[in-house]
Amino acid sequence: NTPEKGALDVAEKIRADIEGLYLTWNSKQIKLTASLGVSTMIPQKSDDRNQQYMINQADQALYQAKAQGRNQVIFFNVEIS
Repeated sequence: NTPEKGALDVAEKIRADIEGLYLTWNSKQIKLTASLGVSTMIPQKSDDRNQQYMINQADQALYQAKAQGRNQVIFFNVEIS
């Protein structure tokens, strides 16, 4: 129940929090990063098909974030020509 700006704000906070973490492995610190894909929709009804559609959109946005250099938040957006 979050509009686009709110969803992006939450995702960016998660990304920034993860970026501030370090993992120690064999006495070495490893910096962590995260790429997140975000999708929002107002479905006419809440069913499995609509939920899967939104998950697929977020997944596409995630792969776009990875392709554009990682450690970022991308909102799913279809550009129509």
